Amino acid sequence: MPIDTKLLLDVVKVPAPSGFEYIIKEYLLNYGRIHLKNTDVIMDSGEVYFLKKSQNKNAKTVLFDAHIDHVSLRIMNITDDGFLICRGFGVNNADLYGKEVKILTKNGFISGLIVINPPHLDIKNTQLLVDIFAKNKEEASKLVDIGDAIFYKPYCKIINNFLTGTSLDNHIGVFCLLSLALLVDKIQSIKYNIIFHFSSREETGNLKYMTMISEDKHLSKNIELIFVVDADLANDVYNLKRDDLPKSALGKGPIISRNIRDDYEVYQYIMSIIGDIPYQLVMSDGDGGNNLLEYGKLNVYGQSIGIPLRYMHSSVETCYLDDLDWTIQLLYNIVINLDKFKF
Repeated sequence: MPIDTKLLLDVVKVPAPSGFEYIIKEYLLNYGRIHLKNTDVIMDSGEVYFLKKSQNKNAKTVLFDAHIDHVSLRIMNITDDGFLICRGFGVNNADLYGKEVKILTKNGFISGLIVINPPHLDIKNTQLLVDIFAKNKEEASKLVDIGDAIFYKPYCKIINNFLTGTSLDNHIGVFCLLSLALLVDKIQSIKYNIIFHFSSREETGNLKYMTMISEDKHLSKNIELIFVVDADLANDVYNLKRDDLPKSALGKGPIISRNIRDDYEVYQYIMSIIGDIPYQLVMSDGDGGNNLLEYGKLNVYGQSIGIPLRYMHSSVETCYLDDLDWTIQLLYNIVINLDKFKF
């Protein structure tokens, strides 16, 4: 199925630094309310959910998660001459120097530049400083506050079926979940409750998922199966083609994770319904760095589905459009074949 490139580019461009996701939350709520006719659009305890309800009161519940935030920096201090001293969260410092950034302030967005030392001086770039073109601390303090978020200037473009830009991790996962929600919304009679959770603060390791097992009147407490959709590392670059790294690449389909947190029963189910969709099996070091680690506390079946991405957490993250298409197809196959999963 052809993907909606306009929706894709729109989603990627929405700013969502960790802890400041209110702009993309509003975007998702508005989009859902306009385009979803048979699905509840919910904002609860600061989290955005779409809920497709089954008519069966005893229906089991399946949740799909994509985190909405992206890497960013925070203002730690302001120098006497008006520069911002910053700390990065999830960013690659070597990629930052000399980049144009946006600062999300109480009065809206302002622009800045990450300071980079001239090569003539032979002084290494080691400190993250942002120039916001202020003359001194007093002037800078009128523009920004300590703790304000700083992030790459939003940018994306499609080149030869590749999408490159900022915040693809995990806005491409958000796009896939939005696309899936549109498809599921059209199903007239569904046997299972389907929750689409657009989660916050994954990049800072603080998934706010507890609403689902609280006294929430909207969402089922009995979630039986969880799929986490997130960008995953593509190592198909010349200097990363090593035997000690997972074999993953763009253009070869979604990544089916085989990490410790992924359940074998769910893997078997996916293999039984995946059909002709290309896929990659990958086991990473450790548990795998996504929300499934936190969802494991619910003691339910879970599986990570990755979208291969080059240059993760940089200003030039790159994915392949066909991988997005195949990921959406796989997620839809999962939904329409749930009768085959042994809950």
